[in-house]
Amino acid sequence: MAGYSQAQINILQGYIKAAQDALAQNDTEGALNSLNQYYSSQTATRGYASDALQVINNQGLFGVTANNDVSNAIGATRYQQIRPQLMVSLATADLNTIISNDGGIPTENQINNYHFLIYPDFDIPTTAFGGAADAALGRDWSLGTFTAAELDANPLDNSFAQNFTGDSGDTLPIARASSAEGNDNRNASL
Repeated sequence: MAGYSQAQINILQGYIKAAQDALAQNDTEGALNSLNQYYSSQTATRGYASDALQVINNQGLFGVTANNDVSNAIGATRYQQIRPQLMVSLATADLNTIISNDGGIPTENQINNYHFLIYPDFDIPTTAFGGAADAALGRDWSLGTFTAAELDANPLDNSFAQNFTGDSGDTLPIARASSAEGNDNRNASL
């Protein structure tokens, strides 16, 4: 299994602690700089790290879209107020997932699950997570950046797929599109 050594985890923990300490001092720029270091140190190993950097820096299609999704759901002013705390909380959950995986890289379902759990803590609807619909359908929402280590054998084993409901409140039967239909890009070369 691809992953991190204890020495690498210690470095990642240092970045998260620095981000948390900066937030405690109302140093938003310092917190975001530490998160940039946290994810930048992982881009060679994880596709999600590149996506997270785009969100933190509000750059690229992925980052701008993700930030707009949340801003549109809760209002721009509210989002600007909570954005640094939200980003630190998500990165902390990411690190905790690495630790609980004994250094293993978080999978797409694990990433889905911590977004599903953390968004409500900030009064953000889970549907504001840019990957919500694709996660519920078992599709890759990373725009093709997930590495093989981040892919799950059962992409529907996540909180979005298990809790996705229609207007009637009934759970929708959601089946993953087959690769024969041309909707599954998991095996596409990059």
